[in-house]
Amino acid sequence: MHQYQTDDSVRANLIFTAVLLAVGLAYFFNTALQYFEIQLPWWFESPSILGFYGLIYWLYDKHLWKIGWIQKIDWVKTPNISGIWSAEIKTSHDGFSQSVSAKAIIRQTAFRISISMETDTSRSHSVQSALLKTDKVSEYELTYNYINHPKADSVKTLNIHLGTAHLHIGDNLQRMDGDYYTNRDRENFGRIVFIRA
Repeated sequence: MHQYQTDDSVRANLIFTAVLLAVGLAYFFNTALQYFEIQLPWWFESPSILGFYGLIYWLYDKHLWKIGWIQKIDWVKTPNISGIWSAEIKTSHDGFSQSVSAKAIIRQTAFRISISMETDTSRSHSVQSALLKTDKVSEYELTYNYINHPKADSVKTLNIHLGTAHLHIGDNLQRMDGDYYTNRDRENFGRIVFIRA
């Protein structure tokens, strides 16, 4: 998995909120220890603000960002597109005459993502991504760069190549559609539609 770009305000808001929560939790934890006259062993250091901040950041990245009521808070909202998707691809290689079926798997945390896709002839995986809010018809768009590896039994003209996909994400997070293009060695472009499986 690799990091992906989001709106800068989302991460800034999260950092600010996590710092405030960490200060509050560290204060209440220390106060509770004093109130109940609990003395920790010499080898156990009382969690500091930095310790609570790290815990909050980790919990948010792995779990909390997916919770429904947190997703409704617009200033920390990151759409959850993780899961298994079926894809249909139409390419300029054959004049858009046929659809190629594919399976895509998106693994995502609040700050990291991996987009993998497999067809009968090749496998690809993302190397760089951006998931950004837009003012267009779709609320969010996903753009990612990928590297494609042909399978051993694919046609000889299919070589390892780089490409870029730009997808509009449906408001219900069940459909993504857009365009892709490959580097100058392949010079292909086309349409791609993802439907959540």
